[in-house]
Amino acid sequence: MDDEGVPHINNPGKDREVNELFEIYYKKMRDKGVSQDEIDKRIREIFKKSTEEAAEFLYADLVERKEDVLNERHEYENGFEERLYQTWKTPLDLLESYIIVSTEMGESFSKILRKKSTGSNVFLYEAILKLHANACKIGGEIFTLLSSGYADGANARWRSLHELVVTATIISGGGNELAERYLDHGNIESYHALLEYQGHIDHLQKFGHEKFSPQEVKEVEEAHAKLIEKYGGEYDNRYGWAAKFLNKGRPSFADLEESAGLSHLRPFYRMASHAVHANPKSVLFSLGLINQGEFLLAGPSNAGLADPGQGLAISLVQMNNILLGLEPSFTSIITMKMGEIYVKEISSEFMKSHYEVAKKWGAEKNP
Repeated sequence: MDDEGVPHINNPGKDREVNELFEIYYKKMRDKGVSQDEIDKRIREIFKKSTEEAAEFLYADLVERKEDVLNERHEYENGFEERLYQTWKTPLDLLESYIIVSTEMGESFSKILRKKSTGSNVFLYEAILKLHANACKIGGEIFTLLSSGYADGANARWRSLHELVVTATIISGGGNELAERYLDHGNIESYHALLEYQGHIDHLQKFGHEKFSPQEVKEVEEAHAKLIEKYGGEYDNRYGWAAKFLNKGRPSFADLEESAGLSHLRPFYRMASHAVHANPKSVLFSLGLINQGEFLLAGPSNAGLADPGQGLAISLVQMNNILLGLEPSFTSIITMKMGEIYVKEISSEFMKSHYEVAKKWGAEKNP
């Protein structure tokens, strides 16, 4: 309420014309002897109705114009991606070809492993094949983000790929027993997810979500109890599947990295984590900016592709080597060495393109 007693409902007062209308209405109602409470109530109703109608009008207008807006946006994006591709063509082409090679290799190797799968390696083969398939899928996601100019998003997805490689490395070293523990741990995660979901179900039901039935809850709880009985209390933790192998009650991902011999990549993992979380660094730093703080990056950029591009190549080679190492052969050794050549060439070409972009930014300040 202002000095004259005119209420400012929901802070419309920053719009001078709207404020004046409220003042006129208020004074007229006061002159007619309408009570203060009634005036406040009517103003709230007017404000609510007018904002709802304005929102509906704005929405209808935007929907009506959406095709023109989207066509303009898509034309811009297509042009941007074509220009980006011309700059990063060589490393992107090499990277895409290696993703295809990796996916096809995984498909053919899967057939070989499933034929050779026995009781002594069935869980090991199953776990590594699943991890490799997921790695190829994430590789495709990273490549799509790189091709569209989203370096931070690509780096965030590399973070997930790195986690897969670390996990696969630990499992391959621990053998069939550890692989079984890993696969079984999915039931532990389901149990904790159910507890979290049920803990918020009263609120979620307001939005159409359904509560798990007593029978469903019982089945999950029984599966959880059986696994704890089988593997021990430490198995209930996030990385409990690796606790016995690492000889740690509550191992962290950093512990897994160290055991896998990949802790030297932790600085890059930390940098990739900035694009996942909302810490200050996530808004103060972006791979898509050569000169940090010069712009607010709210879309794609043709800068910053080198780190996630090289990371993808390195991690994919690592994952391929883990899979190929399950059944060593003359062919698998050749394939591993070919991967090393790919990584070397991809890394070199990404850096060439990176320096080209950096030089352009320095010269034009607006690539």
